[in-house]
Amino acid sequence: GLSLKRACGWAALVALGAGLALVLGHNRNQRRRGLRLAQLAPLGFGAAVSGIAAGLAGQGTFYALSGSTAFEPVLRALAWILLGSGVVAGMSTFVPNLPRMRALVGGALGGAAAVSCFLRIVPALGDTPGRLLGAALLGLMAGAMTVLVEASVRKAWLVVRWPGDETTTLLLGPTPIVVGHSASAHICPVFDETRAAVLGAFTHTAAGIRYRDERSGQ
Repeated sequence: GLSLKRACGWAALVALGAGLALVLGHNRNQRRRGLRLAQLAPLGFGAAVSGIAAGLAGQGTFYALSGSTAFEPVLRALAWILLGSGVVAGMSTFVPNLPRMRALVGGALGGAAAVSCFLRIVPALGDTPGRLLGAALLGLMAGAMTVLVEASVRKAWLVVRWPGDETTTLLLGPTPIVVGHSASAHICPVFDETRAAVLGAFTHTAAGIRYRDERSGQ
C-alpha cells in the first residue's frame, strides 16, 4: 500500500544520497571538480534500482510477515540488511576492481549496524529521527565497508602523487585504470596540456602489471 511505497521511496533516497556522497568523494580524491554529466545518469538509475529493490525486499517482507510483534525486530533488521547490501552494490560500480560479493557482505554488515542504532533511537526520539540517523549511519558504514573490502583484497595498487604531497590510491586488477580526461577516466593528470580523453590505462592480470600508452600504442 501507501506505506510500502513510502518505504521504497525512502530507501531509494538513501541509496541516492550514499551514491552521491561516494562519487563526490572519489571525484575529490581524483582531483575532479563536482559531478560529471556522464556520471549522473548511471548514478541516478543505479541508486534508484538498488534502493527500490532493497526497499521492496526488506519492507515488503516486513509487511508481509509482521503478523506477530515477536518477529518485528528480526524483520526490521532484515529490511536494513537488504538495504545496506543494495546500497553497497550500487556504490561498488564506481570502485574499479572491487569484488561484488565481498561488497555485498560488507553492505549487509553496515545495514546490521544501522538497524541496531535505529532500534535504539526510535523508542527514545521517535520514528523520523530514528530513520534519519539510521540513514546517516547506513551511509557511513556503507562507505567504510567499501574501503575495508577494497583494502582486504588489495594485491596490487597504484599510488598517484599530486602537488602538495597528497596521494590517491587505486586498486589494480583486470578492470583498466584509465588515465585521461574522459568521463570514464580514473586519473586526470594536471600536467596534460592537451586534455586528451584517454592517455593510457593500467591493468593487473596474471601477466603482471601493465600500462598501455594510447598515444604510442606501446
